[in-house]
Amino acid sequence: MTPDPATRSTDATRRSVLKHSTLGASALALGAAGATGTALAQDEEDDEAEEDEAEAVESTVVLFGGDYRPGVAFDVLLSLGADGTETLFESAGLTGEFDTASEWDVSLVAFDTGGSAPELGHLMTSEASLGSGDSAVIGTDASLRNGELNLIETTIAAPDTDEDAANGADASGVSPDDYPAVDEWLTETAVGAAAPNYDETIVDQRDQETVTIGVGTGSRGWEFDPVAVAISPGTTVRWEWTGRGGAHNVEAEPDGQIGESDYEFSSGGPTAEGGTTYEQTFDDAGLALYHCEPHLSVGMKGAIVIES
Repeated sequence: MTPDPATRSTDATRRSVLKHSTLGASALALGAAGATGTALAQDEEDDEAEEDEAEAVESTVVLFGGDYRPGVAFDVLLSLGADGTETLFESAGLTGEFDTASEWDVSLVAFDTGGSAPELGHLMTSEASLGSGDSAVIGTDASLRNGELNLIETTIAAPDTDEDAANGADASGVSPDDYPAVDEWLTETAVGAAAPNYDETIVDQRDQETVTIGVGTGSRGWEFDPVAVAISPGTTVRWEWTGRGGAHNVEAEPDGQIGESDYEFSSGGPTAEGGTTYEQTFDDAGLALYHCEPHLSVGMKGAIVIES
């Protein structure tokens, strides 16, 4: 079929990477006296812990376009501190973008992309309290904060805990084994090179209204990220250009690929302008295999699984 185009550890770990909890309730609980007071304080602490686990609290962060890796976990290596943040803002021409450096923290982070070595990047936030050793996950919904400076605004959230995983939660509930065409397309060398960032993982982004895919990511700007993603029928996918790696486009041409794509669409001619967006809504279950025409030979490919 060819549908018509139409316009993603409990308690302390979770709180360590999210907004600061208010201290008033904690102080009240600690200061409670007597058996009744102690019991009430414990109840309040238990309730707060349950609320922290129940609510998917997120913090807003800012990244350079080349550092945006939706759905990817990262570890904080170090915080630059006030002096380091101010120096980075000045050297990158960001001073006018943020009110004052003292309101923002910049961290050096290592992204777990599944490669032999982690990819490094910078993360800027005025909400989250991040320290060396903290872990979190980059959000899958993002917006362009400043196209000229190539800044992306998104969210971070605490990663799934071991308890979550034991209860069946997982970063990807979609197995590549169920979609051999995805693996074939992203590793096939007869039609373009293999996608360098494909690690046999399909990022599960089902049950979201909109999913964002970066165009021109990776060290050379020749990748889509996430390279393979699962969505639900009716989801709109938004491709956002980072402005890196030259001119890109998004093309799904079943006959010119491996003949397995259920969708055919095109963003038009290649463009190098950061902040460019292209949207496609996927109404029916199936597969969408696509590529960048100018960079097919270096493996700039992507795959979308549409399933309930």
